[in-house]
Amino acid sequence: AAITEYMMGGGRVVALFDPGTPESFVNLISQWGVTLGGFNVADAVSNVAGEALTPLVQKANGQYIPNSIGIPITDQIDVTFFPEVTSIVTVLAAEDMPPQITVIPLAMSTPASWLETNPDNVGFDAAEDALGPFILVAAVQALGTIDQDPEEAFSSENETKFVVFGDSDFARNNFFFSSDNADLFLNSVNWLADDYDLISIRPKLLPFRELVLNSRERDFIKWSSWFFPPAVMMLLGGFVWWRRR
Repeated sequence: AAITEYMMGGGRVVALFDPGTPESFVNLISQWGVTLGGFNVADAVSNVAGEALTPLVQKANGQYIPNSIGIPITDQIDVTFFPEVTSIVTVLAAEDMPPQITVIPLAMSTPASWLETNPDNVGFDAAEDALGPFILVAAVQALGTIDQDPEEAFSSENETKFVVFGDSDFARNNFFFSSDNADLFLNSVNWLADDYDLISIRPKLLPFRELVLNSRERDFIKWSSWFFPPAVMMLLGGFVWWRRR
């Protein structure tokens, strides 16, 4: 009740959720037009090291939505990843959304993603799993709740703003400084605080030695390391034999 009252008064919130979030927390954001898909998002194309339940969001794939209405959170972000993320879903279709609420998708999974109903046995099941793409991060700007009268809502001077993430793990110590995870989180906080000049890509102060790969890059390294060194040795051996014959 205290959080709802704060949000109704023009509060600013960063909401980090996960699959299986209790319904009471989901209800906090559903009155503002968004809710959670509930299941894990799996991505067969863009993921970390073949782990489908850790989607990789890449600007090169067009997974970041271009800044069209003045929200520069992801403008300079190139790559982030979300271990065990759920989807962000609008409560109503876009054409039915009341005018006092604007939901802006910021990051998406690829069309090769799905909602995994059985995370212990990851694999797309056409009979049970819904296909993507899915919203993984969204921003909301609202002058009132979804069931509030628009005339009453637009008379308010308090604009509520929040950013919803379908994952909280990306901001933990283990992953915070990986790729652009820290910048995505901090840019969201700065946007909510209206500190637009601080939205940027920050210099990496600590020399983290971490390699984050998608499935194609992992396969290239694996197969090339298996076949390239033996091929080079065979060529060198053939050259030495030819020189000495």
